[in-house]
Amino acid sequence: RGAVIASPRANLSVADRIVARLFWAGETPLAPGETYWAKIGTATVNAVAERIEGRVDPQTGELEAATELQPNDIGDVVLSLDRDVAVDLYARSRQLGNFILISRETTDTSALGLVRG
Repeated sequence: RGAVIASPRANLSVADRIVARLFWAGETPLAPGETYWAKIGTATVNAVAERIEGRVDPQTGELEAATELQPNDIGDVVLSLDRDVAVDLYARSRQLGNFILISRETTDTSALGLVRG
């Protein structure tokens, strides 16, 4: 409430769990269970990497099995958020479909993310 101004017909979603494509920029690998701050629109929430669904092979563009994301990897991750936030698929809304993950230790940007589900 109050995070997004929209028409009642805008058909916005709120979620506390998202599937995202991450562009990992962190200095250390991302592994399941790691916690970050997620900045989505005007909201900043706690986020936990629940599961890594895979890593994009840079040669083929195909998703391959992975247990972590190394620096400069691109991969699909399920994130659990500590509260509902207004989100949309990146394919529908660039404003509500993108976010950043921030390291809780260094406050550096660890990843750029696109909401996929």
